[in-house]
Amino acid sequence: LAKNVKFFMQSHNIKSKTDDIDAQAIAQMGLERKLKLWQPGSTRMRVLKHLCRERTMLQAEQTTVKNQSHAWKYTYKPEKSILKRLENRLSFIKEQIQEIEQEIQSIVKNDQELAQRVANVCTIKGVGLLSAIVIIAETNGFALFNNKAQLISYAGYDVVRKQSGNSEAKTRISKKGNKNIRKALFFPATTASRFNTKMKSTYEKISERTAIKMKGNVAVQRKMLILIYTIYKNNIPYDENYQYDKERNETQKNKAESIINCPA
Repeated sequence: LAKNVKFFMQSHNIKSKTDDIDAQAIAQMGLERKLKLWQPGSTRMRVLKHLCRERTMLQAEQTTVKNQSHAWKYTYKPEKSILKRLENRLSFIKEQIQEIEQEIQSIVKNDQELAQRVANVCTIKGVGLLSAIVIIAETNGFALFNNKAQLISYAGYDVVRKQSGNSEAKTRISKKGNKNIRKALFFPATTASRFNTKMKSTYEKISERTAIKMKGNVAVQRKMLILIYTIYKNNIPYDENYQYDKERNETQKNKAESIINCPA
């Protein structure tokens, strides 16, 4: 990452910046550190990521044009020609968004393995096809992550703490990560907070403790990201009662063992 090179140069008190100095610093960093070779993402994931980002851009543009159209519509003696052009622009943007969504669905449908994994992810309450695709594409199908902690850090959900002497700030998420993942998880987390029993419990607990509903939503987003990662990697559908059944079976097993081992 470019920022790692920047911090490396700062740690060596390198103040000037030229091509020769940068090249020397990068070479020195390569000699001193054990760096992993960069691996390009798959072509399919790269295309999906670009399509999802284009869709997000068009949605933002659509909101802007809607606001402009509303403002012109209720202004004093609005020009009909301006309103017509704004309506035409809105129609064009909607058509492009629909075209992108159809293209995304077509790509997923033509890849049987990807379609199966996406279908499993969509069994989570609140997660739709497009939300799942955004998260999967932005992470390159979770190919570069070895554990959940790396994924959490990549998405900017890792908790940071600042303390010096007797002064200590409140902990918060770093937000130094992929903002597209956090944006894609907002509405699924909102839905899950209402209809998913376990997510609702987490949301209510955090919201009551902090008196800030957004913190409860962020906690649900973090849990959903881990859940999506686990389901996609294992290629299994979501089972809301999995943990409960696991704990119940473990309790029954321990109870049976205690009865067997109990002296006569």
